[in-house]
Amino acid sequence: MWFGLISSLTLLIPVSIGLLFHRRNGRLQSYLLGFLIFSVVFETISSFMALNGINNLGMFKVFLICDFLFFTCFFNKYFSYLYWLKYLSVFMFILIGLYFTLLHKFSFPAGLFFASVFLFFIVQSIQVFIQLLDDSEPLNHPIFWVALARLMYYLIIFIIYVYPSIAPDSYDNKLFSIVQPIINQTANIMCNILFAISFLCKRVQI
Repeated sequence: MWFGLISSLTLLIPVSIGLLFHRRNGRLQSYLLGFLIFSVVFETISSFMALNGINNLGMFKVFLICDFLFFTCFFNKYFSYLYWLKYLSVFMFILIGLYFTLLHKFSFPAGLFFASVFLFFIVQSIQVFIQLLDDSEPLNHPIFWVALARLMYYLIIFIIYVYPSIAPDSYDNKLFSIVQPIINQTANIMCNILFAISFLCKRVQI
């Protein structure tokens, strides 16, 4: 419980640094800061619901859609998506909408759904790295750290969302029930730290 609270509070690190350097933030960094502030509000409401025994599954669904839309537009502002990635983005948006409204009612495998969405996010981040290949100082580029944060987060949590579909009795496994939140919370801390680094880069992304 305490580790989960610490994990949630680390979101304040990039928000604080983003606010501290807000005057030198480029437009994209300002967009990211706005989304992170939105995430803090969302996390607060979701945690309040959980502590009061209110089902917050719907909050997760809404946040996943918001996360997908924001970062798809965010990265597209930096580089123009290739046609295949544009079509894939549209397909994934439709898949997310269909899953939350219809497909889950017909026992569509949750593991397959999350695997598809997370793989899309991973490919999206890799595409950013490819765009930065010609950059002489990629580590000074805010977009590099944002993409790295996304890549590391989804690579780390991939297995804990997909594994239950492979092993349906996983939730009856005491070790898995302990390890799952720890992995997710650790990935969250790492992601927030990398987001914070993006605001410390000397180069400001317009």
